[in-house]
Amino acid sequence: MEKFCPKCGKDVESLVAGLCKDCFLEKKKPAELPARIEFEKCKACGKVKFKGKWLEESQEALKALALQGLRNKMFDSFKPSVEFFEKPEGFKAVVSLEGKVQGVELSQRLESLLSAKTVLCDSCMKLKSNYFEATVQVRFEKKPSQEIFESLLESADAFLRPLQRQDSLASIAKVQGLKNGMDLTVGSNRAAKRLAQFLASKSIEKVKVSSTLAGVDKSGHEKLRYTYCVRL
Repeated sequence: MEKFCPKCGKDVESLVAGLCKDCFLEKKKPAELPARIEFEKCKACGKVKFKGKWLEESQEALKALALQGLRNKMFDSFKPSVEFFEKPEGFKAVVSLEGKVQGVELSQRLESLLSAKTVLCDSCMKLKSNYFEATVQVRFEKKPSQEIFESLLESADAFLRPLQRQDSLASIAKVQGLKNGMDLTVGSNRAAKRLAQFLASKSIEKVKVSSTLAGVDKSGHEKLRYTYCVRL
């Protein structure tokens, strides 16, 4: 049985709060989204902060940031989809909602500008402050050429890059060139150990490990700095 919208006069199958869908959406907003959503982005590594965690900037991370600002006022249930359009001032997020209000299916389209505030994440702040947990010592039998030196450094950077998704400290904090090799200080001990094993895979010699006391943490546990020696 068709119903009658008292505002526009249309015959419709169902009414929402006594109005047709179009008239209802002109008067009410089932959900709201701020016109602008500001988020923190690390200017060093490019990660974005979401609920206290630093994540790789991706469509999923930006979607989570956009939907975090969504306020549902009237939808019984809904499914969101988000599209992004890059703008000079940030990302324009277009959020489409498909759901039900009082049992009637409705669609709503919302827009917001995601604007990044550039900061340093905790890990990059540590690295900028010369924080490191381990040193990878690379030693050659004779003085390496500049080409070998640069090639090894590029290889080390390329190896660590994928690890940074899970370990933000998996970066080379400092490079010290020596006559017979180089010292690479690495923010994360776990990453340094894996890097040493990777570099040693080109050698017949095993990685030599040593440690020194770097201090004591707040709970009274000793903090160690590790050194991994790789001979090529």
